[in-house]
Amino acid sequence: MSQPTPANQPALALAAPAYFTSRGIAKFCWCDVLTNMYTPTAAQLNAATDLSPAVGGSDGWDQESETLTATPLNDRKDKQVAGPISYSDSSLELYASLADEAALTLMPQDDYGYITRYPKGFGTGKPLDIFKVRVAVATRLMEIQGSDVDRLRFQYSIEDSVIGLTVPAAA
Repeated sequence: MSQPTPANQPALALAAPAYFTSRGIAKFCWCDVLTNMYTPTAAQLNAATDLSPAVGGSDGWDQESETLTATPLNDRKDKQVAGPISYSDSSLELYASLADEAALTLMPQDDYGYITRYPKGFGTGKPLDIFKVRVAVATRLMEIQGSDVDRLRFQYSIEDSVIGLTVPAAA
């Protein structure tokens, strides 16, 4: 819990952000095995399959917390307490290919694995989020009228996550 700033010290200020968009630099990867998702090794992350060249859409991947209310008998003020954390429905859409269906083989329905997300690209010291998932649905989206390209949609059930890791240096 942070302590109030003493009166004789100025409050810290955030630096002005260097605005960016994740488009063109972010990566999503599929990792079959992580020995410990809280401390992944560079070798395990390097062995993951980079889905980024085929990713055409991403939805969800958010955490939310409920707020619980405690009402002490001796106080008229309610106290708020952080409650359970839940995950939004999360999915990736990958562009389908005439040549192969490697993504459907890589992430079949009901398979377990890890989605690793690199919002600022892959590289030592860059941010990394890891989601332990089960592939809830793997399906084809066909565009019969030709107004868009065909895609594969993967919906995931998130079992656990670690947000805010950094990519480790290679050993």
